[in-house]
Amino acid sequence: MTQEENLPEWKKLYRAALLETDANRLMDQILTAERVIYSRLHELSQNQDSSSKTSELQEIDDALRNLRVLMGNKT
Repeated sequence: MTQEENLPEWKKLYRAALLETDANRLMDQILTAERVIYSRLHELSQNQDSSSKTSELQEIDDALRNLRVLMGNKT
């Protein structure tokens, strides 16, 4: 099993959007990553265990910010 396979789904899709070189596919990659990230945020909001939640929330915040920058560069 590779390190990539161990990543949460949202991170895989986020990474795919960052690495997308086809301008025609970039927006779809960004929107897919955002959808899965927001789904993960919803899961985290339902979970009362906050021990590891803080670092993941920061990673998600950074990812969403970077996706918005990518989206802005696309238009």
